[in-house]
Amino acid sequence: MQRHRDQGPTPSTILTRAAFTNAARAVSATAGSTNAALHLLAIAHEAGVEFTLEDFEQAARTPVIADLKPGGRYTAAEMFDLGGSALIANELRAAGLLLDGATVTGRTLFTELDAVPKPAPQDCVFPVARPLKPRGGYSILYGDLAPEGCIVKLAGHGRDHFEGPARVFDSEDAAFAAVQSRAIQAGDVVVIRFEGPAGGPGMREMLAVTAALVGQGLGNDVALVTDGRFSGATHGFMVGHVSPEAAHGGPIARLREGDRVRIDVATRRIDVDADLSTREPVRIAPRVAGGALAKYARDVGSASFGAVTSPPPAPKPTRIALQLLDPEPAKQTSDALPA
Repeated sequence: MQRHRDQGPTPSTILTRAAFTNAARAVSATAGSTNAALHLLAIAHEAGVEFTLEDFEQAARTPVIADLKPGGRYTAAEMFDLGGSALIANELRAAGLLLDGATVTGRTLFTELDAVPKPAPQDCVFPVARPLKPRGGYSILYGDLAPEGCIVKLAGHGRDHFEGPARVFDSEDAAFAAVQSRAIQAGDVVVIRFEGPAGGPGMREMLAVTAALVGQGLGNDVALVTDGRFSGATHGFMVGHVSPEAAHGGPIARLREGDRVRIDVATRRIDVDADLSTREPVRIAPRVAGGALAKYARDVGSASFGAVTSPPPAPKPTRIALQLLDPEPAKQTSDALPA
């Protein structure tokens, strides 16, 4: 508040396109959670900054340079003790992958990094020229099942293609029961729908199902596709944030048991061998009838745009506001009435 009183930086000064690009690249460099796509898209929306899923795809080409759990050796707290996020920022800067900009201190990001003491030798964060992996742990896909996009988690399984019959469930609970009863087989594509922002409502994480699949030794032998999301602790071939979601009548609501689903990371496609346009979407009754969650389910938009509940901010009324405060005198025209 003191800095703001002294004409310091405001949120709109800091939340620039460059700042969001830096954040998305940092997510990739740390093999961070796919949930970052939702959060950063939502923040960018509120800040009035154009930032899309395709910007995340570009950022995902940033190599993984931090050896962090759950796939690596160090926790975030241990990395903090070794030098923290400045370790990552300095390596990205050295590789030309970090953009300068304003910070909350009033100084630029690069100025802040220049002031960081030189860290002791460590083996948690590596140079971009010697990465742990050549790209981040996620990719953005489109296709028959996700015209607005979805996100596939790449970390932990090393596969870039999966094809199999759809096993379709209208809730996480139903899918979990099927896994527990050993009704899921190797090669299946487990589809969990009506768990998106509106359908859930709230887009809960599919951690129980993925944990049960791993517990049965199927973690690397099945794929999971959902309009919900999954935890950073999940393992396996996971596709989340499928948009439009089932509750909004998206193609995933037209999928049927046994339809053959094809996921291809190289071509960035997720498709199905069926003409979904000839089918009516499945509908289920709303899970919440009243209160704040019902209002959220009614107003929330697509996960591919951050699952926000408001329209884009209006343009800043700069010139218009000035004209309202100090309007120009009306010009006399030939057909104007005399005074």
